[in-house]
Amino acid sequence: MKDIKRNARERGITLIALVITIIVLLILAGVSISALGGENGILKNAAESREESDKSSALEEVKIEALGAFGNNAKVDMDILKTRLEENLGATVTPFGENLIAKHKGYSFLIDKNGDVTFFDGGLTVANAPRLTEGMIPVKWDTTKNGGKGSWVICSQTDEDWYSYTEEDKKWANVMLSDGTYDTSTAVGTEVAEEDLGSMFVWVPRYAYKITSGYHAGSGTIDVIWVSGTSYNYMDEEGNVKTAKNGNEEGVITSSGYTDYVVHPAFTNGEDNGYSNGEWKEEIEGIWVAKFQAGFGTTEKDTKEKVTIASSSNSPTTATTVYYPVFKGRKYAYNYVSASQCYDISQALDDSNNPYGLTTSANSHLMKSSEWGAVAYLSISKYGYSEGSSNKEKAKNNLSIVNYNNYSSSPVSNPNNSSWKITAITGYSAPGGKTAQNVMSYSSVEDLKDSITGTNGTSYAWNNVTNGSDTGNGTKSSTTGNIYGIYDMGGCLSDYMASYVNAERVSDLTTFGGRFATGTSTYLATAYPYPNPPITTDYKDFSSAYPAFSKIVGDALYETSNNVGTGKAWFGQTLEDDTGSGEVFFTRGGAWYATSGVGFCGLGDNIGSAREYCGFHSVLVVQ
Repeated sequence: MKDIKRNARERGITLIALVITIIVLLILAGVSISALGGENGILKNAAESREESDKSSALEEVKIEALGAFGNNAKVDMDILKTRLEENLGATVTPFGENLIAKHKGYSFLIDKNGDVTFFDGGLTVANAPRLTEGMIPVKWDTTKNGGKGSWVICSQTDEDWYSYTEEDKKWANVMLSDGTYDTSTAVGTEVAEEDLGSMFVWVPRYAYKITSGYHAGSGTIDVIWVSGTSYNYMDEEGNVKTAKNGNEEGVITSSGYTDYVVHPAFTNGEDNGYSNGEWKEEIEGIWVAKFQAGFGTTEKDTKEKVTIASSSNSPTTATTVYYPVFKGRKYAYNYVSASQCYDISQALDDSNNPYGLTTSANSHLMKSSEWGAVAYLSISKYGYSEGSSNKEKAKNNLSIVNYNNYSSSPVSNPNNSSWKITAITGYSAPGGKTAQNVMSYSSVEDLKDSITGTNGTSYAWNNVTNGSDTGNGTKSSTTGNIYGIYDMGGCLSDYMASYVNAERVSDLTTFGGRFATGTSTYLATAYPYPNPPITTDYKDFSSAYPAFSKIVGDALYETSNNVGTGKAWFGQTLEDDTGSGEVFFTRGGAWYATSGVGFCGLGDNIGSAREYCGFHSVLVVQ
């Protein structure tokens, strides 16, 4: 009996063990299946490893061909490379600007002249990376600094947070020059207080544009696409390489508007065109535009150096010494300079012994009307503040109307001449539009506060932003609507341009136009045509010359207006239509006191003399 029970017990244990064994096997099987086919399973990992191996192999094969195509100048010969890729690898090769796109083993690669090979996803063309030169220090806005109020921080060229030219971010690249507390040797990551900033410039990348509605009308819209390098090529949404046009090509622009995208003339070579559209002397990848209008140093940390330029009368035998400008926010705006002096000062920014750390590779110069248009069109597009709309409310906020009020009982004197008075301040926004004109008076730099309230409203300093943000009351006059854009392009002072009407009988051309108003367009100054046959009178100004501007592209004048006069331009802005004698010099943006014509598409004309309401932006071109 005992043996029977023992045998039964042993058999029971065996059955239990068997069941447990089966359960364990099932569990192990489940784990194995999961390991094989799960999200991180062996099979998937193996496939991914093979994919990576194939990509790496294809990449190495393309790199080998690129290495074999180097010429004597240490650059890849693109014709030789194209042949090698096609014959040795059977790759499909497409020119893309100065680069090549090669499709090999199902992967697309972008190869540049330096032999660099990168994977290309076939997406839309991205904006050209900023080109730096001596004296330039990349800076980014960090919302976590300064107790959450935000601060500028020195960053590297490869910092992913430095810029993002997307419809969503509108983060245009900023640099400061070495005229502040820091220079190019300062460590990346250094936080920069406002008083330590150097003069600031903003990168405007090369692009092509198309006026999609409202060409030569009272309102309209603009679309912008980025183009690759210094080429005319871009990639559409389907991954197809397309070619934009030059505005001088026949049939691109008709009386009814655009038939294709046009690379903006501010980025193109104008040698063959006589620089009639305000082109540069070669194809370029972008321009650096002063973030603010020129201003005077107001603190001990601001530059105090001086530069000798031609006098306001512009006699070649006389000269005057004036302060170098600073391009910073909430500074007294640099007024009482003639058009010629604005040109000469801007040219001197990269002279030897300048305070900015620049060299002649910066190609400093006074902004031309074409370059004004390049900034304006980008801001009007989906990549800027107006988001592709010509809505008046959008434009109304894009103003920086703050004046110093030179009729104050205790006005601030102009540093270049104590008998002249300051009339405006850089880098303020007027969210209420033109009605927010400020008529407060100041007696010291401490009065340049975050917000200033006058009898007609309140204006806000450029870096007056919401905590933890890059936007706020102070960014309303930025071209991007956030802190990354360009300021003082509507209100503050009117901007003298290196552009003028080529009216031969007007004596003011030589009196106030100096070295740049020669009657012939150059890459540094644009002579706008006068109607043919000419009007035989000395009263030659912008108003009478306007009809001859129909062939000029990119300057936010004829293209974005239907005539001269009040409210004739986009956003309800005005192209001045008086008949003042000899008012042949262009002023853009409008001054603090203006009730019309203020903004991107407006224009005032002037004789070019030193005025209390005229100033300037400067531009740098790094080649």
